[in-house]
Order: sequence, then structure tokens, then C-alpha cells
Amino acid sequence: MHVEPQVFEVLLYLVRHRNRVVGKDELYEQVWNGRIVSEATLISRISAARKAIGDSGERQTYLRTIARRGFRFCGAVEERILQSAAEEVLTNLPARATSFLGRERETADVMALLSNVRLLTLTGVGGVGKTRLAIQVADRVASKHPDGAWLIEFAALTDPGAVGHAVAGVLGVTQRPGRSIEQSVMDALRGRHLLLVFDNCEHLIETIASLVQQIMANCPHVTVFATSREALAIDGEQTWPVAPLDVEGTGSPAVQLFVERARAVAPRFSLGDDDAVVTEICRRLDGIPLAIELAAARMQAISPSQLRERLDERFRLLSGGLRRGIERHQTLWHAVQWSYDLLSPPERAVLAWASVFAGGFMLEAAEAVRAAGDDTLDLLDALVRKSLVTVERSGGVVRYGMLETIRQFGEAQCAAMGGSEAARFRHAQYFAGDSDAHFKIWLSPLQRDAYEWLDREMGNLRVAFRWAKEHGEIDIAGRIASNIGDMARFRVRDEAANWASEIVNAARAMRHRRLAVLLTWAASSAWSFARMDEARRYALEAIALAGSSDFDPFAWAFTDLAMVASYEGKVEEAVATADAGAGHAADRLDRFCLAMRPYFLSVAGRDAEAMAAAEESLNRVEATGVPASISIALWAKGKAFAAAAPTVALTAFDRGLAVANESGNRFWETMIIFEIAALQARVGHPVSALQSFKKMLSVGRRSTELMFISHGLGNLIVLFARLGRADEAATLNGTLSKTFEHNPFVPDLAETLTRLRDVLGSARFDAANRLGAAMALHEMYEYAIEQVEQALATTS
Repeated sequence: MHVEPQVFEVLLYLVRHRNRVVGKDELYEQVWNGRIVSEATLISRISAARKAIGDSGERQTYLRTIARRGFRFCGAVEERILQSAAEEVLTNLPARATSFLGRERETADVMALLSNVRLLTLTGVGGVGKTRLAIQVADRVASKHPDGAWLIEFAALTDPGAVGHAVAGVLGVTQRPGRSIEQSVMDALRGRHLLLVFDNCEHLIETIASLVQQIMANCPHVTVFATSREALAIDGEQTWPVAPLDVEGTGSPAVQLFVERARAVAPRFSLGDDDAVVTEICRRLDGIPLAIELAAARMQAISPSQLRERLDERFRLLSGGLRRGIERHQTLWHAVQWSYDLLSPPERAVLAWASVFAGGFMLEAAEAVRAAGDDTLDLLDALVRKSLVTVERSGGVVRYGMLETIRQFGEAQCAAMGGSEAARFRHAQYFAGDSDAHFKIWLSPLQRDAYEWLDREMGNLRVAFRWAKEHGEIDIAGRIASNIGDMARFRVRDEAANWASEIVNAARAMRHRRLAVLLTWAASSAWSFARMDEARRYALEAIALAGSSDFDPFAWAFTDLAMVASYEGKVEEAVATADAGAGHAADRLDRFCLAMRPYFLSVAGRDAEAMAAAEESLNRVEATGVPASISIALWAKGKAFAAAAPTVALTAFDRGLAVANESGNRFWETMIIFEIAALQARVGHPVSALQSFKKMLSVGRRSTELMFISHGLGNLIVLFARLGRADEAATLNGTLSKTFEHNPFVPDLAETLTRLRDVLGSARFDAANRLGAAMALHEMYEYAIEQVEQALATTS
């Protein structure tokens, strides 16, 4: 039978404390968190609890009332922990920071509806509580979805083209060669069983509706749970209008919310004789949670009666007989307008300028965008206290933010002041400078700080880059794209890694000082999508600029050109190119090319030279203190020593993995684990190798990075052949060979394939190859994971 959540909480508390009498005040405190609740409410919950356990008769066998003392549970109890309760639920849903009031019945109803439909949209006016309800429901049903429940927040996005990237970023999906980001998301989701929570869809509704329609058509086991001010209006959609909170009486959810939020700013606040006043305030605010919270925040400075008087003045504008839906919107708007009217002119200006930020901001950024006065901190503090700006503290970092409804209101005020374009320019200019500083940090021992900055500021960087590009501010756009580049790639953020390709032509036309860096990132993006001719052109152009004083010196393009040559089977050309890069003056800062040089020697089969080069260069690379270069040098050393001295190689790989992990370099962490798995297989530890491959295949299936495929899949083919799984190895080779004409990165691969053809016979080998070649990339990953699991079950 269905039991209301609050009834269950009462019963659970009494069961847990069954060895004693539990008083009414204790239940009020523990179940209702001290909120004002009538005795009739408590008695009704006790009665419902008795009914739920079949104890509703006169004798009260299990749940007894102890006169003038309280209640006691007297039945025998057997406690069990269900296996499913112990399992970790995959989710990024945020933990609740405040209580969830007045939605118990609605939560249960939405949960029931969500179990029967694949697309459910919560609709309603901004601030009515759609997001809170969605997260509450999603949290309760997450365990029913094997691949988890994932929240994608669109509030900070302004560019429709970024919608697919936002979804991909949360799910860890990267764009596949020859596929759009939306198609890549479809490929990744097609076989998954998960719940997607799409929050704040209204401002990008056409793009999001199109994406959801594709998900509904292509991903049969995915459920989409959306919040929006209007329906997505596509086939199969079920909508649920989220109503305002009940406002009738002092025990109503709206009044309870007001009291709780008022106590958060004024701990001694109580209704007292103001119960009717507060009830009227909540009624005039239409029971909209955001409006109630904004009003309650004023209890720190004014009384409920003074608050009601100000609402009367402001809400007189709404008595003109407008349609109900519009009236609710205007009520919320004027609740925010009213709060805005209470601000001083400088506070209003800061609120307006702050609306240009996406995903939060630091004090320094706010000062730069405001560009006036030295009292920004004081003004932000005032706005925090007035509940118009939020603040988060993490690891000593203080970050400000705004509710989306407040941000949109501030955006309108900024436009009304005539300052939007100026604010946007200063925002973009600030983040160009901030990215300049963090590029230097990235090429220093403090690399992890740069990655954490990138994670925090991705929304602002996106907005700044897009605005600058669209408004012809090429210097700003070029600086942001050049500074992010491989910082984003090594953090596995493909969207930002590809910005250089979008701006490089405009930057070339103006001879942008960062052109060599932009060309290098454009080359990296091109070969990572198997566009080798394009990559070669960009790399050669970057190398030609490396010695010019007109451009910032940068030598990484030599390694891009060497990678292109390697993928084309020109391994000696790759070595010569790497040698040229390692000897270039521009490589002295970070020694990136020098770190890569032993790797290219190893790929060319010049193992003795590779080992000598690895030993000779490691100290010079470590002297730079740049974690990316150090982890690459250790990876290259492991590759060089893998055949002749596996113990030395494993030590190098382990050290490189530690450096990559500690510095936040997800790309090279993944690459090194692939090599550790291959080495484990080579030295006779197949179970460890299979476990490592399983872990990294799970990561790899969210990426289209060619190095993951060429190095990881190639080594897995060799391992399967050694384990006698010839058909599986030949099948995976079908996928690998259709992607690469040459693959010199796995030394044993060519010999392994020859042996597989002999073992299987040409007809059977070719048939398995055709099967693998017909697989899409995500299908190959799923097949490989399945085969690894089967191998683990039979390998000792």
C-alpha cells in the first residue's frame, strides 16, 4: 500500500525508539524540524501509521498512545538491509540544503506518473519550485535507473549550439569523427537505462525540444524529466503543471516556508500575533516559493506588517483583470521588482551588471565588470544578505551566484540602463585576461589550479568567447581560445578544445599575436578527428611562425606533425620532426617536445635510442616543473622500456600516472592506464590487465579520442589473442582497421594479426573483421566490455 512520506517518517522514528515513550514535542522537532504543526496534524499522521500496519482497532496493539506523555511502538521488529539499498546510485543530483515543504502528495503523484511515461515536463511560472520538485522526485527514483539519474542545467546557457555540448559534458560524451555532438549523444545513450533531468528549458526550448525528440526516437531506455515555463510540445510528452503552495491557514506549506526562511535570517522570529498578516502575505504572493523566500528574507530588518504594507503598494498594479497565468508571472516579477526597489542605486547597478555572468563569479570578476568604485565587496555582501545573490564557499574560494529568475530580472535592468553591451564587453575582456593568467599557471607546477579554474569558469568562458566572436572582438576571442586549447583537451572538455578552429581564420587575417598557439590547437583538433591533411596544414603553418618575433613562441605543433606522420605510417619522418621540436628554442619553457621524443623513437622501433633518450631527457623535463610534460616523459619512458625492461617501464608508468592524477590531467591519466594494462598482459598478469582494460573501456566509450582507440584497442586485441580469444580479437580489429590504415603504436599488433589469420583461416578472420567494421564506435566499446567481462570470468 502507499504510505505518505511524512507518515512513514513518524512510524520509522517510533520504531527506531521503540524502547521508550516518544513525546509530541520530540516528534515535532525530529519529523517536522521544529516547524509549527497543529496537534491535529500529528494525530492524523499517527492514525495513518496505525492503518498502515493494521493496528487501527481500539486495542492499539503495536502503536500505543500513552496518556499525557506521548506514543510508544510496542511490536516486535526484524531489521533487514536490502541489497539494493547498499548499492551506489549513479547520479550528480545535488544534496538538499534546505527542507522540502508542502509537496509530499505531489511528489508521490509525479513519481507514479514518471514510472509510466518516458517524457515528463514540469511546467509553471518561474520560481514556483519546478527545479526543487524535479530534483526531489529524481532523487527518489534514481535507483530504478541502472545507469543513474543525471541533472543537466541549462540556466547558464545562452547559445543554442551549446545545448548538445552541455548534455555531453555531464554524461562524459565526446564528439565522434564525422558525427555532430547531438548524434554522438544519441550513440552514447542508445543502450543506456537512465533518467535525464533537463532543468530550465524555456529560453532554449526549440533546440532542447529537438534534442529530446531525437532521444525519444533513438534511445528507448532513456527517460527525460524536464522543467520549463512552457511545454516542449513534442509527441509523447506528458506535462505536469506545478501549482503554487497552499496558502490557507497558519499550518499551510506557504506559511511554514515563510517561517522557516525568516528564522534563517532572524532566528528568534515567530508568528505570534502576526499569523493572519503572514498568511495574507503568502496569499498575495500567490504561494510562489521564490516570492515567499524573498519576502521572508526581509524579516531581518522589518516586521510582517511593514512588509504587507509594501506589498500592498506594489501589487496594486495587478488588479486589472489579467488572465491568471499572466497574473502569476507578474506577481513573481513584481515580487522581485519590489525587492529591487528596496536597494540603493549602487546595489541596483551591481545586481544589473552581475546578470552577465554564467554559472557564478568571483569578486574580482564582479569588480572588473562593474568598473566603478572600491565598494563592490560591500555591495555584494548586502545583496547576499537580501537573498538576491547567493554565495558558496569551497576550499577557501568564495563564489557568488544568482537564482536564474533574479539573473533574468537583473539582465532586463541592465538593458534598461543601456549598459548591456558595455557589461558584456568588460565581461569578455576580463575573462580573456583571466585566461591569459591561467595559461601561464597551466604551464607551471600549479597546473591543477588551472584545471579547477577551467571547471569553475567554463560557463563564463563560453559566454565570453561566443560574444567576442559574434561581435568581431577577435583579439578577445583569440586569446580565450588560445589559452584554453589543450588545457580543455587534457581535462577532456572537447567543446572548448575546438574553439581555436572556429577563430583561427579571423586571427590569421589580423595577425593575432597568439596565432601560432591557435594553429597548434587547430591541428590537434583536426588529427583527433582523423582529418590528417587539415592537421598537417595547420601544424606546418604554426611551425613556420615559431621563430617569428611577431608571434608568441610555441613549439607543440612539431608533435602534432609527428603524430600525423605516425598515423600515416611515416615513423622516421615522425622522429625527425620530433627531433626538430625538441631542439627548438620555444620548447625550453615546458620541454613538451623533448618529453615526447622517446615515444616517437619507440614507435619507430628504435628501442635502444628510445631508452637512452628517455633517461637523458627526463631530468631536463622534470626541471620545468610542468606536470603535463613530466607525466608525458614518464609515459614515453615506459613505452621505451616496455619490451626490454618491464619493471623499469612499470615504475615509470606508475610515476606518470601519479603525476597526471595529482595534477588533474584526465587525458594522460587514461593514456597511461592503457599502457599499464598492456604491460600487465605482456608480463603474464592477464587478470590485472583485463581489470585495467575494463575500467578504461568504460572511460573510453565516452570519448572519440584517436589515441585511446589506436593505443587502447590495439593492445586489447593483442591480449585477447594471447588468451586464445581469436574470434573476439579479429572482430575488434575490424573496427580498428577501418579507422586506421597504419597503426605503429602497438609493437606486437602486426605479428598478432598474422597469427590470428593462421589460427582462424582467412575466411573466418575476414568474416570477423567485417563484423567489427560494421560496428559503430559505441557498439564496439560495448562489445569489448562484454568480452572483457567474459574473459575475466574464465581467466585465473
